[in-house]
Amino acid sequence: MTLSTVDEFGFFLGVTFTDAQAERAQLLLELATGAIQRFTRQTIELVENDVAVLHGTWSAGLVLPQVPVVSVSALTLDVEGVATADTDWVFDGQRTLWRDAGCSWGGDTQKITVTYSHGWEEIPAEVRAVCLQIAARSYRNPAGVSAESVGQYSVTYGSGAQGISLTPDEKTMLRSLRNKWVSAL
Repeated sequence: MTLSTVDEFGFFLGVTFTDAQAERAQLLLELATGAIQRFTRQTIELVENDVAVLHGTWSAGLVLPQVPVVSVSALTLDVEGVATADTDWVFDGQRTLWRDAGCSWGGDTQKITVTYSHGWEEIPAEVRAVCLQIAARSYRNPAGVSAESVGQYSVTYGSGAQGISLTPDEKTMLRSLRNKWVSAL
């Protein structure tokens, strides 16, 4: 899945794609989506019943890795190799599971398996905009040329964000989605 569509990309560029151009546009949107997902460490699109294996904490809160969290359907603790369902928690409606005061999630050696749904059914406009900008940069200028001369031929390649990468402004737009939490392996 991509964070924008080929039709939306064509409209963004003001172009009607041939079949070959539409295939290239699809590839660029896939690559742009990957760049955004790598930077944010988020899937972004809706994923239902995803399974995450997390390390426990010594606090009462356990932060889920993907946002926005739509729902939490199951949680299993793995204590000494024995998995048990746990219902002693409450979801705060944001991205954190909480235990009662004075209780923790068993520390960093505790493995917790959470089944939850997360992401957006409709991709936020700013995320679609960044996806389209990245793809357009590469569509219009695949080599990343920033200057070109004709007499005594010369070409200069850009040193900034070229092709399938994010500019500083695009990173700023996406920073609020960036995930700093890492799930257990």
